[in-house]
Amino acid sequence: MKTITGLLACLAVAPLRADDDFCGCSGGGKLLTPGTATCEVIGASTIISMTDNTVIQWDSFSLPSGREMQFNFSNPRDTVVNRVTGTGTTLVGGTINSNGNVVLLSPNSWLLFRNTANVTAGSFTASGLDADPAQFTDGRNEIEFHATAQTNPTTVIRGNITTTRGDVLVVGRELQVVGDMDAAGAVTAVTGDRVNYQRNSPTTPATSGGRQIIQGGTIKAGGDIALVSQEALSMTGEMRAGNGQGRFFAKVNDGGNILIGNAGLVVHARSANYSEKPQGEVAFIPPAEGDNPGALAPALNEFPSLAANRTTKRTVPTSAAITARAGTGFTKAEEQKAKRRSGALAENVAPIRKRSFFRTRATVTQKR
Repeated sequence: MKTITGLLACLAVAPLRADDDFCGCSGGGKLLTPGTATCEVIGASTIISMTDNTVIQWDSFSLPSGREMQFNFSNPRDTVVNRVTGTGTTLVGGTINSNGNVVLLSPNSWLLFRNTANVTAGSFTASGLDADPAQFTDGRNEIEFHATAQTNPTTVIRGNITTTRGDVLVVGRELQVVGDMDAAGAVTAVTGDRVNYQRNSPTTPATSGGRQIIQGGTIKAGGDIALVSQEALSMTGEMRAGNGQGRFFAKVNDGGNILIGNAGLVVHARSANYSEKPQGEVAFIPPAEGDNPGALAPALNEFPSLAANRTTKRTVPTSAAITARAGTGFTKAEEQKAKRRSGALAENVAPIRKRSFFRTRATVTQKR
């Protein structure tokens, strides 16, 4: 059985039909949707070009550091769903680039994005749970995720994730989201054995079962940010929702608790909503009068050059205008607060029980 690592050794440029092996390598991916795709290998990059929405089923998926996989669409609004059916580890340590929307489902194996991983796509979904691939491509509003008998307890997201037009969605039984995210749309992280996600209401997923979310690093979103867990949220770093003018949601189920790491949490948003009072230091920085919310779609890229002499660096271009102003708009004390970043997360903190999930929801500002 060969993984993407094996595919990279196959120097082939060939049209593919449904049920054919990618790049002529047995045991790799298979197209499950009608239509054709072209696979090309240039140096350390595997380039899959498609003309429509595409579902690829992989026996296993391993993209080590220094390798790159590109999903190139003639229509950047299209989606590729990568569904890994095997057990073991689904590993992303290298670079994923796409001018379209990328989905990675790993319901039977441990899903791990190393700190060397870099993802750039129109929108991006990573899930340790399973889902019907058709739900991502048929235009429906609802996506239903569910665990399998082999679903790993924890999904780990490190590295960097960037979206140029849409949302970032991360789903798992338990999540460690300790990398940096920069999304044009909303950012949602949610745990559960079953998750019902509504595209038109990404901050209110319905969940059951599942465990905690450990979050660290920086999350920047052109839309709202929502972290929804069953048992606990442990957060540190910085959140910037809607370029500082969106909404931030931190939700736990009845009996859950919200913990802030030793480095504290900085929230830039119009409002911050907590289902339970956070235990730890939170700096809430509301938008200043006259602040520009910024562009919600920072890039209009189509796709990087596929020239033979191209480098393996991320080359997705951007035509976004860049604006700057003197000063940050924040006081020196606020700037120092925002810079206090650490990998230390809250540990060994006794749970704080609450009477009702819906009883306590408020904007919390705590400063020392």
